[in-house]
Amino acid sequence: MNKDLIKSITIKYGGFHSGVEQRTVTHNGENILVDSEFYNGLSDDGRELYKNKTWSQLLAELEMFHIDTWDKDYDDPDVMDGTQWSLVIEYTDGSEGIQI
Repeated sequence: MNKDLIKSITIKYGGFHSGVEQRTVTHNGENILVDSEFYNGLSDDGRELYKNKTWSQLLAELEMFHIDTWDKDYDDPDVMDGTQWSLVIEYTDGSEGIQI
């Protein structure tokens, strides 16, 4: 993962009964921008996300998760229902990002 080239980070999570939330994190310089989308009646509780945090700080924290070592797919055919999630990282140079 090349953190210096990260354009956006999109996290989508939820389940059948609880609805789905998608947050896309981008930046304008060191300012973090968050776009939220909710499905099935979820709503934003109005709290500020990433208050007093810079884009560089967020990327440093993200690096601690070692996302580049994660499997590309986590599927358990024995689970009938549960929480689904996805993570997509796009790069500024158009190179292939990360999709899990």
